[in-house]
Amino acid sequence: MNDLNHIYSGILFIGDPHSGSRKPGRRKDDDYIFTSTNKLDQSLEIAREKNLLPVCLGDLIDRQKENNILLISNMLKALMKSKDIIIPLGNHDKSEIEDYSSSDLISVIDSLDVFNIVKEPCVVGTFNIKSEFDKSPSKVGLYCVPY
Repeated sequence: MNDLNHIYSGILFIGDPHSGSRKPGRRKDDDYIFTSTNKLDQSLEIAREKNLLPVCLGDLIDRQKENNILLISNMLKALMKSKDIIIPLGNHDKSEIEDYSSSDLISVIDSLDVFNIVKEPCVVGTFNIKSEFDKSPSKVGLYCVPY
């Protein structure tokens, strides 16, 4: 979970990863699971190296009922690089019938109580951001609206 006293150098917005085990369309990747989770992994590594607050823009998962163990393992390894990541619930993350189901992968990830999964519109927090050009940190409020 986020340390609201931490001073970040900025915010890294990560476009919808849509991690999944099924190769869409005409993709020719030899290892689509790796390709699918590598974007998230690289983004979180950059956030860690550059002291950026990572914010996923939703749709962490392509299919809410994803059950491929290798994909889940790779995703969790990537996510563990930054427990500060903020993840608003995306329309691909949730069940079509319910907004949030205990059988959806995102709810399993949320049950770990390690990451910031945003399920309702809210102020996620006020963060201290100080770039190399600032003399002192600025307070930046972050409001998230899922799907």
